[in-house]
Amino acid sequence: MRPCGRVSAGLKKDFYSSLVRLASDKDCFSVFDTSGPALAEAMAAGVEGVKINRGEFEELSRSAFSPSRIFSFFRAGNPRGLKTLIVTDGAGPAYAASPFGLWRIKPPRIARLKSSVGAGDSFMAGFLYGFLKGLDFELTLKLAAGAGASDCLSLGAGFINKPQALALARAAEVRKIG
Repeated sequence: MRPCGRVSAGLKKDFYSSLVRLASDKDCFSVFDTSGPALAEAMAAGVEGVKINRGEFEELSRSAFSPSRIFSFFRAGNPRGLKTLIVTDGAGPAYAASPFGLWRIKPPRIARLKSSVGAGDSFMAGFLYGFLKGLDFELTLKLAAGAGASDCLSLGAGFINKPQALALARAAEVRKIG
């Protein structure tokens, strides 16, 4: 399950926590890419994966963005069920925390940026692709970075060129830092 983007109007307050509980009851990994009250609700319900950007992290954690703060926030959220926290930062490095440590994801350089709109969603699509294929965490993070970068090379959101994304994934740098 992957709620993402904007929150739909008219949803009841406990909608997202209901989704998290339903996923848990069905032994499904729940991943959220959202912000604000919907994210806070999902976190409180025990969502297992979260992908947010720097500003969303600062709002949620009420602290400044830094790798150590991301890892500290992750460890504090872990008792509620959080297994993966990914924080992106535009063209800067992203960070991914899991029970096995903290990783820095340096996106590949791209020469002809057309639009970064939707790159975060494409990053998440690449992550989910690797996760669902059962790839190791490091390769999954590279695929995420490649998909996000591929989206930046086209106008419009969510346009990922698979061969291009795979080439960009090979150029991404993922390193365990904690």
